Amino acid sequence: MAGRAAPRRRTTDVDLAVLIAHEAEYERLRAWLVTHEQFTAPTNSAFCLIHEPTSIQVDLMPFGGIADTEGRVQVAGQGLSRISVVGLAEVLTVATPVKVNEQIT
Repeated sequence: MAGRAAPRRRTTDVDLAVLIAHEAEYERLRAWLVTHEQFTAPTNSAFCLIHEPTSIQVDLMPFGGIADTEGRVQVAGQGLSRISVVGLAEVLTVATPVKVNEQIT
């Protein structure tokens, strides 16, 4: 195998970590994105949205108060409705805030 590059893992989706206090707040965010930002919500995952103009899959990774003590998030929905978000709170402590506009940081 000398001289050969190791295979790379490539995905075409976007994983977006979102600090969320509780499930109702998460559901409001998903509904707002569908209503106002041209996303659709597939029925096979409570954490996935599709941005219609680009067909890009966005996986929402809610963490914070919504997670249990083991770092798992369980929400209502069909298909995938439970994920592990272990480590996301720790990453937040060293993250750099980015101001998108006056309402979003």
